[in-house]
Amino acid sequence: ALARCDGRTWAGYADWRLPDESELQSIVDYGRGASPTIDATAFPATPANHFWSSSSYAGSASAAWSVFFFFDGLVDVYDKADTYHVRCVRGGPSDVPVPRFARSEPVASYAVVADVATGLVWQVCAAGVTGSDCTTGSASAMGWQAALDYCQDSTWAGFADWYLPSVDELRSIVDNRRVSPSIAPTAFPATPASNFWSSSSWAGSASN
Repeated sequence: ALARCDGRTWAGYADWRLPDESELQSIVDYGRGASPTIDATAFPATPANHFWSSSSYAGSASAAWSVFFFFDGLVDVYDKADTYHVRCVRGGPSDVPVPRFARSEPVASYAVVADVATGLVWQVCAAGVTGSDCTTGSASAMGWQAALDYCQDSTWAGFADWYLPSVDELRSIVDNRRVSPSIAPTAFPATPASNFWSSSSWAGSASN
């Protein structure tokens, strides 16, 4: 798949490459209740199957990330010897600013972090935990509606306009160069290596 895209000439351009995991996921249409989970006008006849990304899995050099353009737009890890579909990309956004995350603690024990790349501001700690290093309390697990309500009612660091992020917003802070947890530890310390809710309902079923 890497070789297929590298140097490929398509529409007169020769700078094609295999997209990374986040680039490939960016064309998933989570609003579609049918497969394939992609804009059928922009990308006609897309197989409802796995597509390779260029992102290797940090936990094993023999595995890489793929995106499944079926009902749920699943992003998961598979053996590099497996055979999946390919869609190449060219261009892309400018380099991510370094440093990317700017932390502050406007209210003691309630730190926030601004993502310079997206403009989003995040609570540094998971729900149920406070402190500069997120070591006070224990992370809370809750159902989806409770998660929506938790963020909606939160007054973290003196701000009252918090909300549960969409699946794309939540994906934006994943760092697939890391495992357990796959997130920047300085910006988001003590993050549980577990599932986190997004606000995005699954188009295939209102109960998911």
